[in-house]
Amino acid sequence: MVKEQAYWSSWSSWSICSQSCGGGTKTRTRTCSVTGACSALSSGSSICNTQVCPYWSSWSSWSTCSQSCGSGTKTRTRTCSVTGACSGSSSRSNNCNTQICPYWSSWSSWSICSQSCGGGTKTRTRTCSVTGACSGVSSGSNICNTQICPYWSSWSSWSICSQSCGGGTKTRTRTCSVTGACSALSSGSSICNTQVCPYWSSWSSWSTCSQSCGSGTKTRTRTCAGVDVCSGLSSGSDDCNTHICPSPSLPSTLQRPITSSHLITTKFSSTRGTSSPVSSHLPKSRSDSQTTISNMYTTGDRIVEKIGEEREIEERRVDGSVMGDEKKKRGEKQRAEGGVRVMGEERREKSGEIRELEKY
Repeated sequence: MVKEQAYWSSWSSWSICSQSCGGGTKTRTRTCSVTGACSALSSGSSICNTQVCPYWSSWSSWSTCSQSCGSGTKTRTRTCSVTGACSGSSSRSNNCNTQICPYWSSWSSWSICSQSCGGGTKTRTRTCSVTGACSGVSSGSNICNTQICPYWSSWSSWSICSQSCGGGTKTRTRTCSVTGACSALSSGSSICNTQVCPYWSSWSSWSTCSQSCGSGTKTRTRTCAGVDVCSGLSSGSDDCNTHICPSPSLPSTLQRPITSSHLITTKFSSTRGTSSPVSSHLPKSRSDSQTTISNMYTTGDRIVEKIGEEREIEERRVDGSVMGDEKKKRGEKQRAEGGVRVMGEERREKSGEIRELEKY
């Protein structure tokens, strides 16, 4: 029997290179027609992809976290030596600062305005959950009440003092631009003219009468004390010694007396009758003469008083009623004048009689 000859089959295709770069191995195989009868190898290998492999650079440092709190992100990168040829990702990220962030509370209500008008300031505040960790400001302010404030006018001039001395009061006023809106008082007062008022001292005693009889004048004075002038008079006067002066005494030359009964009966027997001559009733002695003259003066005064009473009775009888104040004054004046005239006439008659006596 003829022995069969063994042979190799064709080589198979090369296998995929074991490395895509940097030197790998690829293989192929063949088959012997008679198993184990063929010499040589049934497989072969070859180096492949010997080019340098692309590669990643080292990872960069982590970037700054995107958030300071509340969970942010940090990243790092690497670079392929052959752009686009490296497998894997060129960057990587990770969470960071995951702690809760400090935060502001809500703003408080606005405070009361610092001014009620004319532009004041109001404020509000907020609080950070972590002291000093919040950004921004913890307080805010704003302008408020910008309207014009009500205001006082200038004070008026002071009024005239209520007293000229001794402490009075003067006043002044002012007006608010908005009625009732201004604070404080609309009027003011002050003490004025505090100097002591001028005043009269007590009246001095009456001076000695300027006449001892026949109506003289007595005076008295007072002094004004103070810086101003006192009202009224500083001196006053009044009548004094209004009684009739007595006639001078008879001279010593009278020698012969005249009886008082003859002289009085002759001269003053009737206020309305006539008198006899004095020479028909001459005195018989000096003492009788002096007594007669003295009685004449006394009787004359009584006659004057009697005449005044009769005049008053006659006036009342004519008027039929009590006179008014004005008529009384006129009557009193007339009576006084009449009395003075009568006394004058009586005095003149007495003087004539005295001269007759002197002649004797």
